[in-house]
Amino acid sequence: MAALLLLPALPMEAAAQDEGYAWGEEGGGSTGTGSATGEDPLRIQATLGAGVGFRLLRNLDYNQEFLVPPYIDLGAAVFLPGTELRHGGGIAVSTILLDDDETRAFQQWALTPSYHLLLPLQRMGVMDQDIVQIQLRVGVPVVFTHVFNSSPNVTIGGEIGAALFVKFLAGLGVYLEAQGALYGGYNFTFHPVVSVDAGLMFDYEVLP
Repeated sequence: MAALLLLPALPMEAAAQDEGYAWGEEGGGSTGTGSATGEDPLRIQATLGAGVGFRLLRNLDYNQEFLVPPYIDLGAAVFLPGTELRHGGGIAVSTILLDDDETRAFQQWALTPSYHLLLPLQRMGVMDQDIVQIQLRVGVPVVFTHVFNSSPNVTIGGEIGAALFVKFLAGLGVYLEAQGALYGGYNFTFHPVVSVDAGLMFDYEVLP
C-alpha cells in the first residue's frame, strides 16, 4: 500500500483509458466499441444446446424414421487473436435423448473436433458493438454406438455447420445453428442428415 502512495495520480480520464475491462463489465470486453480497431484478443466460447435432425435417406433395413431423435450437445472453441476473420478450433460432444430403433437413449455419443471461422458483424461496420456473430465450421464426428454394451461400435463422418450468435450480455447469449452431415454406418452404409440446434453461448475474451 505504501508503494501505491508514491505513484503520481493520473487524471481521471487517462486512468479510465488505461484500465482494462474484465469479462461482463459495461462498455468493455466483447461488447465495447474500442475493439473495432486493432486486433481482438484470444476468445474462448462454450455452447450448451439441443437439436433435432432429419434423414435425407432412410435405411429401411434398420427401420429408420425420417426424424432423428432429439439430442443435446456441449461444445467449446478457442479463436486466435485477429481482426475481421477469426480462426479457431473446437470440440463438441452430443448424445441422443430418445430411442432410435435398437439404439437406446444415451447409448449413442458423438465426439466432433472442428475447425471454426468467426466473423463479428461489428468488424463489417454493420453495428457499433460486438453483439451478433456469424460462425462457420467443418468437423469430423466420431460416433460411438452402444457405448455401455460389451461390443460398442465406432463410425466416422463429416459435418459442416453455419451458426448465428446473438449476445444479450457481454459474455452470454443465444445461438442457432444449421448443420449438414454424412455419417458412416454398419456394413459400409452412409447416412446423410440435416439438423438444427439452438441454445446458450458463453463468450470470454482473454484480455492482456
